[in-house]
Amino acid sequence: METVKLVPIEANGVTAEGVSVNIPGTELEILQVRCAHGMLFCGIFDKTVLEKLDFPAAVFSAPHFSDMLERKPVFLTTAAKAIGANEDMTGAELIPCFS
Repeated sequence: METVKLVPIEANGVTAEGVSVNIPGTELEILQVRCAHGMLFCGIFDKTVLEKLDFPAAVFSAPHFSDMLERKPVFLTTAAKAIGANEDMTGAELIPCFS
């Protein structure tokens, strides 16, 4: 299995950069999607730390990028809410908001 993969993530006419890091010795991956002005993360990332970084971020319970795009976040930073993100948006809807 590849250690790190960069994957283009397309959502609502916007392309973001997906980063997948394999956890050694497992089939599990740590996922993040980098947009121009914010990021989407899988649930392994600490919400308190993301909040302290003061940038738009959303955390998802999602083992795959497709799940992240289809699901709603389990956490949004205050900075994400300040630019119009809300808990009812899916990952696919957040990517343009963060771009």
